[in-house]
Amino acid sequence: SLAYGYERATLLVLSTFLASYCSGCWAEYLLGGIMGDYLGATICVTEIIILTLIYVLQSLNSWERILFRAVHIVDDQNIPTLVQFFVVMLCTTLWCCFVGHPPVFVRESVVAILESTNQDDEIQIRLNTTTQNNKADGKQENGDIITESKTSSRSVAEKIVLDNLSTFNDRYEAVLTYMDSLAKPVGSLGTLEDWAARLASLQRSCVPSAERVTCIIFCADHGVAASEADGGASCSSYPQFVTRKIVQGLDAGLAGGSVLSRMHGATLYVIDVGVLNHDDSSCSSSDIVSTSVHKLVGGTKSFSVEHAMSIEQVEQCLLAGKTAVRDSLEKTSANVFVFGEVGIGNTTTSSAILAALTGIEVDKLCDAGATVGRTVDESAIQKKRTIISQALQLHGNTVGKPMLALAKYGGAEIASLAGAILEACDRNIAVLVDGFIVSTAAAVAAHMCPSVCRILFFATKSSERGQQIAIESIQSIAREHKIPAPPTPAIHMSLRLGEGTGAIMAIPILRSAATVLSDFCTLEEVMNLEIKK
Repeated sequence: SLAYGYERATLLVLSTFLASYCSGCWAEYLLGGIMGDYLGATICVTEIIILTLIYVLQSLNSWERILFRAVHIVDDQNIPTLVQFFVVMLCTTLWCCFVGHPPVFVRESVVAILESTNQDDEIQIRLNTTTQNNKADGKQENGDIITESKTSSRSVAEKIVLDNLSTFNDRYEAVLTYMDSLAKPVGSLGTLEDWAARLASLQRSCVPSAERVTCIIFCADHGVAASEADGGASCSSYPQFVTRKIVQGLDAGLAGGSVLSRMHGATLYVIDVGVLNHDDSSCSSSDIVSTSVHKLVGGTKSFSVEHAMSIEQVEQCLLAGKTAVRDSLEKTSANVFVFGEVGIGNTTTSSAILAALTGIEVDKLCDAGATVGRTVDESAIQKKRTIISQALQLHGNTVGKPMLALAKYGGAEIASLAGAILEACDRNIAVLVDGFIVSTAAAVAAHMCPSVCRILFFATKSSERGQQIAIESIQSIAREHKIPAPPTPAIHMSLRLGEGTGAIMAIPILRSAATVLSDFCTLEEVMNLEIKK
């Protein structure tokens, strides 16, 4: 008041209060109480208002002049400026309505559910579904109950997640809405937020778990990798018998998949679904390596000269994957699966499947695969592309026909992977997707059953360009069927080993997502914390 006088000081104080109040109400409406980002905006808006008022008051000096200028604001000299102002406001409004990302602000499905529910001020929520699962994960027991107010974002999410009539999309949006109320900027945890919401939606719990992980590696040989003397096309830099040796390395606990599984506490199973000249007697531990009863003996035929498999054999391999998942669940009750593969020549086969399934040019998705040196051999890549291009001409169009694509190009382990993913989908169990080969199998499974898109967590970005084609195909299927599309891979380290190694390395990331959802406090809780002196 000493600086501006009582009238001006009163006007400034009232304007500041009004700006803060309006901004707070708007934040409450848009974000359900998430005030963090709006605090900064309120300060900026208030500063602008104050500076404007000071300028006006100092320039015009009297209320009479202010009123006179307000009445005569619309004159010939000011019209262009006013038109510019209203055009900017209109464009900003249209941008917010049609370009902005609606789930960040107003989640209509959740709002509709809230408006349709008539519940007491206090609601009771059971956090987990079974006492056995909770004890195994070290979580709160099933009998424990949390009581929260009707307006609590967590209680709202829990109610929707536990509702037997809620869809996957309802649960997913409800959990994302709850995560927006956490003590962080909206969306600031990126892919981790999608993983948390996806996992919670699958497990129907806001206290999801990724503690019980099972890794299943499917192994098989490919006829196209056989030598030309044996009717193949020698598509790989490595001979076929290497497949069998890697299986033995996994059994001995020395190969990449077994080493990383042991490190991250994942239960490992290695399934022979088509390895040449392999029997279980060559492995010391039947607990790890086993031969599927649905094994395609001798592996696939060379797709360079004939169909790799018959439709009946494709169904047999799909069943091998489904059976492997069922058998493992009887032993481990996994809540997360990692699927891996071993098979010399399977990058060539995967490239052929994707080209056949999507119609994309071979040159855009076929790369080096397994190499014997750090220098890329362009002639070897060109040879693979030529083999695939000739096979595509030989076998004809299979775009959008996953069963035919598998039958014409193979391979036994890729079909088994697709079957395993389909089985995991039926059981709503999360799948950490490894690199190129597993992504291709996931694309095949998604073409067979679009709801597969719900359970996929892309773990690692492969150096093979074909993986991106597979991921984009899956994301397109998800959007077409109005399913939340899985985000791009979490890890980018140019991994291309296979054996599920990239997905195994992502296990701690998925566990972090689960922990963020279960333990992260809300902004309201932070604001209410008492500081201990």
